[in-house]
Amino acid sequence: MKKAAALFILAIQLHSAAFAAGVPATLAAGESLPPHAESFGLGAANDGSILRQRQDDASGAVEIEKVEREAFRRIAAFLLRLPLSDPQGGMALALKSYLAPRMDPREVDNNIFLKRTAGGQLRLTKLGYQALFDIITARDGALIEPIVELKPSVPTTQASAGGSAAWAEPGALAAFDAAEFAGASPARAFDGARHSVGSFDWNGLETAVTAAGGLTSAGSAAPAAPAMLEGYAVDRERNTVRVIVAASRTVASDRFKMRAEDGAEVLREAGLDAQLFERSGAKVVRAVDNLVTVDVPLPQAAALGLSLEARGVESRPARVFRAAAEALAGPAGSLLGAQFLPVPSAPLVGAVSDAARKAAEAKMVDALSTLRAGELWDAGMKGRGTLVGVIDSGIDPTHPDFKDKSGNSRIEEYLDFTEEGKDDVVGHGTHVSGTIGGTGAASEGRFAGLAPETRFKVAKVFGVKGETDESVILAAMKWMADAGKDGKAKVDVLNMSLGGPGEPNKDPLGSMANHLVVDKNILVVAAAGNEGAAGMRTVGTPGNARYALTVSGVNKDGEFPFFVSKGPAAGEDGDLYNKPDVSAIAGDVDLSKLEQSLLQTQLRKDEQAEPPTTTAAAKPEGMTAVAGPALNAVGCVYAPGGVIAPRSSKDPDGVCGVDGAPAYRYMSGTSMATPMVAGMSADVIGYLKDKGVRYDAFQVRALVMETARDLGKGREQQGTGLVDGKRLAQTVADRVSRGLPVGNVAFALSTRMTVEDQGRIKDQTRYAMTPLGLLDTRTGRLINNEKDFKRAVEEIHRTPKLLMVNSNAIRQA
Repeated sequence: MKKAAALFILAIQLHSAAFAAGVPATLAAGESLPPHAESFGLGAANDGSILRQRQDDASGAVEIEKVEREAFRRIAAFLLRLPLSDPQGGMALALKSYLAPRMDPREVDNNIFLKRTAGGQLRLTKLGYQALFDIITARDGALIEPIVELKPSVPTTQASAGGSAAWAEPGALAAFDAAEFAGASPARAFDGARHSVGSFDWNGLETAVTAAGGLTSAGSAAPAAPAMLEGYAVDRERNTVRVIVAASRTVASDRFKMRAEDGAEVLREAGLDAQLFERSGAKVVRAVDNLVTVDVPLPQAAALGLSLEARGVESRPARVFRAAAEALAGPAGSLLGAQFLPVPSAPLVGAVSDAARKAAEAKMVDALSTLRAGELWDAGMKGRGTLVGVIDSGIDPTHPDFKDKSGNSRIEEYLDFTEEGKDDVVGHGTHVSGTIGGTGAASEGRFAGLAPETRFKVAKVFGVKGETDESVILAAMKWMADAGKDGKAKVDVLNMSLGGPGEPNKDPLGSMANHLVVDKNILVVAAAGNEGAAGMRTVGTPGNARYALTVSGVNKDGEFPFFVSKGPAAGEDGDLYNKPDVSAIAGDVDLSKLEQSLLQTQLRKDEQAEPPTTTAAAKPEGMTAVAGPALNAVGCVYAPGGVIAPRSSKDPDGVCGVDGAPAYRYMSGTSMATPMVAGMSADVIGYLKDKGVRYDAFQVRALVMETARDLGKGREQQGTGLVDGKRLAQTVADRVSRGLPVGNVAFALSTRMTVEDQGRIKDQTRYAMTPLGLLDTRTGRLINNEKDFKRAVEEIHRTPKLLMVNSNAIRQA
């Protein structure tokens, strides 16, 4: 019997294209159900379909339902691992594995799901059997926008060296090093998704441009761009605005950057009127899925936008994402704001004192100990066999922490999207990458990253000006999903320590993040942001995307600093769901230094003087925008409470360097917390790969969330709590040994409930929150898929609130 079930599982695995939800499981002639299938009420129909019989607790009626293929594969994999001596005890221990991370140890053996018998045996209750089945068969990602079927790909008229038709190259043909793309296959749209960009007030822009005299003097002293374009990508030298157009069709092949002569072909593929764009003077600069990005002369931008709007085509200016604050005129919270990158400090102050350095280093060790990362490493989980993508300001490939024991680079691929070269002059990307997986080689292991044996795929999107636009980040995200040259693998984890404004899930970056998780099985780990001083609902995109693993952060004393963003996020239907998902170590900011910096910056502005620079040799051209508003002897605003990680050799900020360890520096922000979670996730994925275990990104995401330690703060601030390496290592090892899905997706679904949702649960009796997830007490089932979860939340919202008046409960509509 066991052999037959094993053959059945193998047969399923050979037909991976049929793993989609909704495909029913069947047995071939002569095949049998695995042992103990009856414990879950499983049986086979005459046609071989796998059926499940269960009794509805509310009505007493017997229900029979078909079991989906992927669900049965998971159930069979678990049943085949049950101990022959005590299979029911094995089932009870399996459910305990899901209860233990979120429950008081004193109650874990005696609750509505598990009971100890008089003889001391641990057994499942009736509710426990149902809960275990629901957890094993849980799935997420049902609310992803529908996939649009791609049209047949049409080659360009360009001839290849061999004389046959060739595809347009996916990279920046003229700007990128041609050698990087030698032999590379084109980057096809992997999902064919149609992304939305939302609306824009093109009428308002037309009025503003007209009032400014037309802004026709491109390249000269043209009037300033209208105020309504603040925060959007406007090139004042060329007097153009960058516009993203959401076409009706996806392009046949993604173009990360374009040759001018290929623009008409791209517009045709996307179903757009090339003549309309030609009349507007628009130049196509890139195309990803159905999003076509064009540079339009500012005087013609409104007319183009209105013409597209009349045809039912969405378009808007591309938003700017800044890599560093250019001024400190705003409130302190904005210093670490939507740009998600650190406030530069003044390069004029002496080294941090020896006592402060030692205290900071001790705290850094304490920070990693707080995350109990060493428990992962002791279990052999160091990220080996994984590829982590980093979209940031680049990486310093010469840093010793990015080499393996043989001295070979661990950077698999590195692509510059800025056209400025590969030097990381901002330093943020090097710091982030080192936090993910630096070896600590330059510090005798003191400042190692969380996954010291992982490898990297790096996209540089922030250059010396410290800014980019969202279309560039979008292209980098798609590049991360491509196999790349020489058959290299796609990334397993994508770290995005960046963000900005955008409607959750509909915004292009959020939409793409969701597709990477659902369609490419890439775990997207994104920063919550540093806008917490502005209050609630301040998580930016792509961190506000429903399926991203969104990270907040505490300081090294375990407290949340003032700047971390807070949830919840508002979905596309106006429904709220909780963000962030977990927390790590974000470091902190020395407010006294920050206040001095603010004051001195304002004084300098009043004097209308130029800010000081670094030494001429150390300051790359264009670094004025990055090197710093913090003036005179204020010191590093991140020391000594910041996170210590590798420093780029091209980073001109020497103040935040670690005294005695010049290859490292301090930084703070949720940008620093995010790579800690990305590194720990890579540790888990590497372990799963080594064991040959099937997993999906939702399970890993759920595992990280389940095993986090509750800090006693609101969910909209901490998520499920502080990530914990010890609990992570123990839990994944236990579940792998039992043939279980590594994460409880039903639990992760329940964490989307906001604080208000949780309060409303008390006003009704049907749904109850449990350590395993949201329980439907009427059916006895855990809510284990997104559509059912959405319906449950809507029903909870329809329940009238209870008001207590004179000790009598009065229902309120």
